[in-house]
Amino acid sequence: MLNAVIYARYSSDNQREESIDAQLRICRKHCEDRGYKIVHEYIDEAFTATNDRRPDYQQMIKDAKKGGFQVAVFHKVNRNARNEYDYYFNKMQLIRAGVTVEYAGQSFDTTTAEGQLMENQLVGMAAYFSRNLSKEVKKGQNENALKCVHNGGTPPLGYDVGPDKRYVINEQEARAVRLIFDMYTNGSRYPDIVDECNRRGYTTKSGKEFRYTSLHDILANQKYAGFYVYGKNRGPRNMPRNGHKNCEDALVVEGGMPAIIDMDTWKRACACMDKHRRAPGSVRAKVEYLLSDLISCGECGCKMQGNSYRHKLKDKVKEYLYYRCPNCGRQVKGRPLEKQVVDVIRRLILNNRHIRSIVDSINVKLEESNMEFTAEIHSLQSQIATLEQSNDRLMGLLETGEISDILIARIKKNSEKASAARQRLAEIKEYSREVLSVEKVKAVINNWKMTNNEEGYNAMINTFVRSVTVYKDNIDVDLYLCIGSNEYTSEKLKKSLAK
Repeated sequence: MLNAVIYARYSSDNQREESIDAQLRICRKHCEDRGYKIVHEYIDEAFTATNDRRPDYQQMIKDAKKGGFQVAVFHKVNRNARNEYDYYFNKMQLIRAGVTVEYAGQSFDTTTAEGQLMENQLVGMAAYFSRNLSKEVKKGQNENALKCVHNGGTPPLGYDVGPDKRYVINEQEARAVRLIFDMYTNGSRYPDIVDECNRRGYTTKSGKEFRYTSLHDILANQKYAGFYVYGKNRGPRNMPRNGHKNCEDALVVEGGMPAIIDMDTWKRACACMDKHRRAPGSVRAKVEYLLSDLISCGECGCKMQGNSYRHKLKDKVKEYLYYRCPNCGRQVKGRPLEKQVVDVIRRLILNNRHIRSIVDSINVKLEESNMEFTAEIHSLQSQIATLEQSNDRLMGLLETGEISDILIARIKKNSEKASAARQRLAEIKEYSREVLSVEKVKAVINNWKMTNNEEGYNAMINTFVRSVTVYKDNIDVDLYLCIGSNEYTSEKLKKSLAK
């Protein structure tokens, strides 16, 4: 008597768990008719056959190499594989292990030429069906994408899907998104952003607390600026999606969905993410290069790297710093350039004529923040009222004698939520941001004007410098300027600096 195993599988395309029962029933009958002893049944639920990355399927291959069974029984060819390469590769592994493959729902003998021809045709048909189905599904998804409608999956934090399958803003979640972008573009670090989001009770789309890894995907998501994006992270055929490599033929539609943040905020977030990517060698640097990640070569566009060397002069050692392009070799002296950039800031920004604009811009931002707190106060008050009403109804059920552990647990959970909301409400009401005065800002700026150390230079450069571009005959310093009540915007100031 030969030992046999049965393999059954269903995928998510119009199939259910019940199809496993049908496959097993037919395969067991096949084994019974031939006098096989069934020693194991391998089952993969909700796994596609377009590849062989299936847990029980791979376990069957491993067990075959150990011996213990001589026959592997499938319902039909398409339960084995829908990919020609995987089919014949894994079949050869089974044959080399002394295992023959049989199909309970398809009668053909692979030991004959006719049977092998039939097998080839069935394998080809299974692969064609899968690829054609995938093609039709993608065609429908592309049509949906052109109409900027939801294409399946979970929408990003801050969005829901409306009845017409278009994205709509979820204001409760959108507040968390705006807070993240606002804090990040104003210089906050990931740990501070995570702590503030969790302190306010904001959660990810799955209802979990924020983590550092949650922030990158949000800050890099074009959808928040109103871009509808489809196919950005597609992987190669029969391979999983690659979340870190963008597809070149992705569809991007500007204005295809409601924006949670404005375009200027999105551009500043992109600039911050680019700036925060460490330049080569920055981890090993023993000296601080104040223009690191800000300076680039105007000829080739490559980021310039900070370098230093020491020169011995009798009984003392002098250190020289410079910025060098690793591509074309162009370089400039480091400390003189940094000082000249600071001089540009002092002359063009840190003067009485611009201080008023700086103060006005900051105060506008504070007013917007206060308006956001007002909206959150209303939301919290509404949430507390809803929870209290729910508990009143539940308490009414308890008074009628309908006591159960479920009711008590719900009352306790509602009470905990209401308590947390009241605590947050108290924090917001106590927290008030004073409007900045011109005198306070003048005091800070005058202190910057007088400073001649690296710490002061670093503060000015991080606050006002967007980029520094080195050309053959001049250097362009691109600065953030406050104009009227607008946020910081970029205005390019061309300044010829001696090397």
